[in-house]
Amino acid sequence: MIDGWSWQMGLREVPYGEIRDHIRSLQPRCAVVCLTGITEPWGTDVVFYEEPKGVWTAPDNSYAACQGQTIAANGWFWHPDTPTTSLLTADDIVRGHLAQLEPRWSTFILNCPPGPRGLLDDNIVRRLREVGTMWRPDPARPPLPRQRPALTHPVAPVSATATSGDAAKAIDGYSDYNGGAQQTLWESAARLPQSVTLDLGAVRPGIDMLTYLPRQDEVAGRYVTTGNVTGFRVETSTDGVRFTPAARGGWPADKALKHTKFSPRAARYVRFTATAANGAAAVASQLDCGRS
Repeated sequence: MIDGWSWQMGLREVPYGEIRDHIRSLQPRCAVVCLTGITEPWGTDVVFYEEPKGVWTAPDNSYAACQGQTIAANGWFWHPDTPTTSLLTADDIVRGHLAQLEPRWSTFILNCPPGPRGLLDDNIVRRLREVGTMWRPDPARPPLPRQRPALTHPVAPVSATATSGDAAKAIDGYSDYNGGAQQTLWESAARLPQSVTLDLGAVRPGIDMLTYLPRQDEVAGRYVTTGNVTGFRVETSTDGVRFTPAARGGWPADKALKHTKFSPRAARYVRFTATAANGAAAVASQLDCGRS
């Protein structure tokens, strides 16, 4: 589990793709969870809902997910007051969380801070015993729905250019939630079609996927979809001069993370062209590419 994006750093300030690959080389079946704060599986194997930020697993969630909350009223970390502070009740943990999150395919991660000796305080141990006597999982819960394609091995671009707008905002790796969407958006400034070209820094083998993260902001509880790309094409190049078609198609104008897969090829440059959008201009929160 990797945290830190609310520190205003983003996924590009560290070699995040390399970190994920290294973890998988040591533990191939390990799920890497990144606390991006958003409700789409961008940059993470499992979507994380951080409840204290006001984010709760949606009733219609179909992603592999987890939701985090702290048992103690005084925060995530142990404090001298923790042994006597108020805790979530067993009923709140069982009926208010576990029973609601289980049918939504969301694991409830309950933070229980250990004290200076590495042990849980007695009040926390007693509360967890109560939970253990109350909770019964539902063996009839349907299996997790088939998950969408995943960009397992992203390649971080070293730079990007655009036919209009600020291309750097499409690759800065910054998309978070802290009481509201915190995002930077590439926005085209001329009539469509408009393109963003990612420079991977060197010719990379096996490039076969591009992902597009639409904007994630809300107004009055509804996600904004203005500018979300609904028609696209993808081209690749090894020299930045001659580009070969890789994929084309269309997407609904919703907030869901979008994927397009194509035949594996060596590429240094990956060009994403918005041919249609929900409105006159196209926007992108993040563009990523690599190997599936």
